[in-house]
Amino acid sequence: MIIQTLQEFCKFFKHQQPIISIDYGSKKIGLAISSPDHHLPMPLKVINDESEKKKLQEIEAIIQERKICAIVVGLPLNMDGSKSEQTLLVEKFANRLSGRTNLPIFLQDER
Repeated sequence: MIIQTLQEFCKFFKHQQPIISIDYGSKKIGLAISSPDHHLPMPLKVINDESEKKKLQEIEAIIQERKICAIVVGLPLNMDGSKSEQTLLVEKFANRLSGRTNLPIFLQDER
């Protein structure tokens, strides 16, 4: 489920369960994971797979393996707040991911 506000998103945090952050690109997806107390983010992995289906499967496996409680996806808005082509691709990806997991997803403005 896509969560609209940061305040609402934080209500889903669970003690000792990290958050995963996703930097979506059409060729590569960067992943970072928080410490279990949600204070320190650390790089985790770069997914280079060409298939969107395989990218999603790999993310799902990491979510299960690491007992992730929430997901942050970077949202690349233009400096004036308008949406770009990449913004639309990220939103489409986040919606697909939302359909495959019951975890809350927050789209974080990258500006």
